Amino acid sequence: DPAGNGRVFPAGPLREPLARALSRADAVILTGEGDSGSNIGERPVFRVMTDIEPTIAPQKIVAFCGIARPQRFFDALAARGFTLEARAAFSDHHAYGDADLAVLRRKAKKAGARLITTEKDFVRLAAADREDIATAPLRMSVDDPQGLVTLALAKIERAP
Repeated sequence: DPAGNGRVFPAGPLREPLARALSRADAVILTGEGDSGSNIGERPVFRVMTDIEPTIAPQKIVAFCGIARPQRFFDALAARGFTLEARAAFSDHHAYGDADLAVLRRKAKKAGARLITTEKDFVRLAAADREDIATAPLRMSVDDPQGLVTLALAKIERAP
């Protein structure tokens, strides 16, 4: 449900009132499956699906992340054939410290596993800490790529 409880952050998921956002929108892009859950009028609707593309082959891993829905990341890795020896979910936008990485590395060493995280988390690691950590980039695909391109080009052509 893209509008959630219909309330603006911090009371809900919206960053601005839905009616105001829709008044400026040329299209609506929804992520995931399901109904739009909202009245969006005559605007075209595009559905975007996400998946991960790990940079390593399936193997034993210790996965960690600081994202809003960590279980989705862990489930996606398992679906790709990885064996999750351990998982560590930190708060969203976590600032990783030396102690965090020391614990993760000990877990990986004990399990004979590789460390893996999201790209969002990887870029928040110090350069020296990135060397032995694999990533699982998030990829997005749209249900009607040509329709989205056509709409975008039409809007660009009409721009002042």
